[in-house]
Amino acid sequence: MADSNLLAATLRSFSSRSALLDRLPSDLLRRLTAAVLDRNPPTFKDCFRRFRLNDHGVSFTSFYYYARRLRLHAHLVDVAALDLPPHQDLHAVLEKLIAMRLLEALGTENTTPRAILRLVDSYRKTVLTAAELTRRAAEDEKRRARAQARQSAELLDLAERLHHAGAGLNAPSQARTTDPDPDGVPPVPPIPEACER
Repeated sequence: MADSNLLAATLRSFSSRSALLDRLPSDLLRRLTAAVLDRNPPTFKDCFRRFRLNDHGVSFTSFYYYARRLRLHAHLVDVAALDLPPHQDLHAVLEKLIAMRLLEALGTENTTPRAILRLVDSYRKTVLTAAELTRRAAEDEKRRARAQARQSAELLDLAERLHHAGAGLNAPSQARTTDPDPDGVPPVPPIPEACER
């Protein structure tokens, strides 16, 4: 049976000018709506036969349009009720949503090849876009890691230079002028003896 909250939300926001609303008793309309949303029976023809809608003066075409709009509207209500994930996961949700629509179209009797082709194309584009975004995110992560490694190496080099420069200040003045720094940092000039006192 259809979830009562979904059924209630769908019926509250669903507006239709279908002849079904005028020709069917409210109890039968409620049961029919639940059956359409539950897909029990799965096809529109079986649903039309089970509820004997032609006995109530409802044509199959009228019922078909009503049921399609009802399912689509229920699907939109269901999607709107979802807590959407963060931006990064939105492509995964979109991919699943299009896959569900494609499976539904494949299981429906009157789906045209053009509609299936459009859904397949949409699914393909969604998957390719998600793959491209994943590839770009991986490249960005590699760039950030390289930049961080380069920055760490520069900081380590600077700390080593400062250490060598600081060690040279405490050494005797002759040693300071004769020992060149192996990293290419110029030696610290000797401090005049008048300033040392």
